[in-house]
Amino acid sequence: MMNEGDGYAVIKNGETAMMICNELTDAIKCVQSLESGLDRNTQHSPFTIVKADTLTRAQAEMVLMQKG
Repeated sequence: MMNEGDGYAVIKNGETAMMICNELTDAIKCVQSLESGLDRNTQHSPFTIVKADTLTRAQAEMVLMQKG
């Protein structure tokens, strides 16, 4: 588990962590940006917002690897 306090994580397909945000509004904006290319009439969003402290160690490390 990750110790990110009250942060939020955007995950894709229930497992791949995409980004960690400090504020919920930032996480919502991130999802909106990621969803901008979806055809909402034919596709369901694969993105979910969860509390960052619920991420597994592997998910948290994946986000950190993307940043660096």
